[in-house]
Amino acid sequence: TEEGKIHFETDTEILRAIRQVERSLGSDGRVLVRASGTENLIRVMIEGLEQEDINAKAKKIGSKIKKKFGA
Repeated sequence: TEEGKIHFETDTEILRAIRQVERSLGSDGRVLVRASGTENLIRVMIEGLEQEDINAKAKKIGSKIKKKFGA
């Protein structure tokens, strides 16, 4: 593993939250969660139809990440 990188890809709770959001969006949106290439953080990007819904879904995934790795 790379020094200083956050690896969320093997955490079942985080992956479950991502999959739930993907399923809820269906073909109306998409989810991209990735480690930053330049900073020690994870980027959560969601596209969808309703901004409030997107914000809530991003917060759901973000809270799982913060719970695991801290803020």
